[in-house]
Amino acid sequence: MYLPEGYAPGGTRYPVVVLLHAFMGSALGWFNTAPFGPGILDRIDSLFASGVPPFLTVFPDGLTALGGSQWIDSPGNGAYGQMLVHDVLGHVDRTYATLRAPASRAVAGRSSGGYATWQLARRFPGVFGHIASHSADSYFEYCYLTEFPKAASALVRAGGVQPWWEGFQRRVRETRMGGDDHAVVNLLAMGAAYSPDAAQPLGVALPFDLATARVDERVWACWLAEDPVRFVERDPDCSGRWTASSWTAAPATSSA
Repeated sequence: MYLPEGYAPGGTRYPVVVLLHAFMGSALGWFNTAPFGPGILDRIDSLFASGVPPFLTVFPDGLTALGGSQWIDSPGNGAYGQMLVHDVLGHVDRTYATLRAPASRAVAGRSSGGYATWQLARRFPGVFGHIASHSADSYFEYCYLTEFPKAASALVRAGGVQPWWEGFQRRVRETRMGGDDHAVVNLLAMGAAYSPDAAQPLGVALPFDLATARVDERVWACWLAEDPVRFVERDPDCSGRWTASSWTAAPATSSA
């Protein structure tokens, strides 16, 4: 939590802004030193100094063993969406002087965090009145599909998912990630979010054949169902609340 200057328990109530980090990021990553520019807290303070009304800033953590959760509920990762809305936001509302109406809540993120803003508005209507989605995972044919051959090649060379995973863990302990490692771990993490399967290695059904990199249409369809460019206009929970030119949720009437 970051509290604006002058905050006092039991005093003025404030809007809440939730910031979601990217894949392979963490809550603490927001506070890395910026060598030639302002850090995140400097930027928030500069907003207040410019006249933006103060708000409470929440930095939740979505890091998982595979690098990220996409901030959604999945048997492959856990209930990260519910954790964020019920546990984190619920704790914030119980502990701090907050304005609890959706119009006073915003969620913003980059990459996986940006993707999550769409899913949170979709899955938890009436919680956030505003979203800011920056470089979100979307249009999965361009976002993920191009990495299938690279990941399949690395997995074949390693002898499968489990041997690759063991080698990957050894590499990052002893040195650092290798050239193809990001493509593989990224797709494994996305599979844990979009196509979990307890019968598969690491509990993940991959959307391609390991030997040929040919798309597995059944699994790929599960991924595409979670693509914002597809669900934003046809999902019943989004219908009427979004337009092609609008990237802000219409205000809702209920609160968490």
